[in-house]
Amino acid sequence: MFHDDLIPEDQRAKFHDAFGQLADAVSSCLRMFLWVMEEVQRKAYEDGRDFHAVSIMLMFDFAEVIDGVSILVRSGSSRNCSQLLRTALEIQLSLKYLMEHRDAYEQRCKVYEYYHLRDRLRWAQRCDPDSQIGKQLRAELAGDQFADIFDLKGFDAAAECRDVEAAMNSARYSDVRAELARMKAAKIKDGNWFSLWDGPKDVRNLALHLKLGSIYESLYRGYSSVSHGEGAIKRLWARKGEEIELEPLRSPKDLPAMCRNACQMCNSMTLFMVDGLVPHLREEMKQHYIKDIQPGLRFIDSVKGL
Repeated sequence: MFHDDLIPEDQRAKFHDAFGQLADAVSSCLRMFLWVMEEVQRKAYEDGRDFHAVSIMLMFDFAEVIDGVSILVRSGSSRNCSQLLRTALEIQLSLKYLMEHRDAYEQRCKVYEYYHLRDRLRWAQRCDPDSQIGKQLRAELAGDQFADIFDLKGFDAAAECRDVEAAMNSARYSDVRAELARMKAAKIKDGNWFSLWDGPKDVRNLALHLKLGSIYESLYRGYSSVSHGEGAIKRLWARKGEEIELEPLRSPKDLPAMCRNACQMCNSMTLFMVDGLVPHLREEMKQHYIKDIQPGLRFIDSVKGL
């Protein structure tokens, strides 16, 4: 059952008008982020060094998930926002770690690239029936109704493996390979790209390292329960005697809080980029905030009863 089914038809327009204004508030924050990002891109292109592509692509991914939140909010769907906000927080942590120190920025970008290549290699090896990993996977999937999903027609998995391995073994990543070899010899797990050179070992420690542990503990843990399918009992909405009512689909419950968190993440990321990369936009950003962002934030705070 959808939330709209529980609302008298003559009241639905009122709800959806509020949803639209909440979504507009999130979109306004996103538009300011994109405006700043365009200037960051321009400066990166002027600089000419290709490793800037990592941070630019992460910014695009951050914008994508905030935009996804605004789309969900416009339909009044609060519950699924948490999964996108969890992703937004992880991207925010990655960007802040990449840019934490100027002298480590290039190195960290290349580590991120290397881990992407490593994931590509692992996928290609799974698709290659003649690789050791491909053979082991097919043995493990014996009897699985979709065991042939890795047999991709028209995809030369062996050639893909060779191409990716060549890139990973290039001079560009010599420092990364040396650090991974050091960690292996010292029996140090390298589960995350940010763990190299004695970096944080997991997302929680990354948040603590960046002084964002409070956001991790207050938001990320709760968002993760939904992502892992462990939050079903939170759907309990009300109890009437022996009967229980479950939260319907596209429920706006806690929608203002989701919008507030999305705006806070987006605005803090925008400010971080301005202060660190394009400080000449600081005053103009302030004017944008007052004119375009603050009215939406006030509306979010005014919404009660969802």
